Amino acid sequence: MNAKTKEILPREQVREALQAGSTLGPICGLDQDQVEVLYSYGYRYYEQNKYEEAEMFFGSACMLNHRESRYWLALGATRQAAGSFAEAIQAYSRIVDCDEIPPIFAIRIAECFLSNGDLEESVSTIYHAVDLADATQDFEVIEEVVSKGELLLSILENRLGDDSEEQDEQQEAHEPAQVDESETESLA
Repeated sequence: MNAKTKEILPREQVREALQAGSTLGPICGLDQDQVEVLYSYGYRYYEQNKYEEAEMFFGSACMLNHRESRYWLALGATRQAAGSFAEAIQAYSRIVDCDEIPPIFAIRIAECFLSNGDLEESVSTIYHAVDLADATQDFEVIEEVVSKGELLLSILENRLGDDSEEQDEQQEAHEPAQVDESETESLA
């Protein structure tokens, strides 16, 4: 490293602190209250539908405290609202690293897969969400997840039905027309 590129935080110190269970916030001299300020700014922007700005603040909060599931949820919701479904899935998936994923987040991931056109992964994630809900043995959680899962499955069925009708139409357009023999007799 030359004199112009001075390392702000020694890499080894950061690695050791993270391995010991710390987050980047304290390593950078920021306490949790300061990271919460970033989250609150992100929330304000999210409420105003300013997703690019919200994503910047939520992303910073995630980076500074990667163990806080609320930050990942907010980042995922922001990306989902902005139509960045693959990125939303990545953020939602990080919640698993923080805690056991709440079943409703799995439904949100399924929504993103559906919006991204990955129907198989959406179905798989819906069933996973229902399994997670069942494991909670909390009737309200189970009811919410099952009802949202059923709604998504009906949307999937409609899309699959539309796709199969479209395929049938395309196939019919490429097949020679079937002629009834009785119709040809009248032409003769």
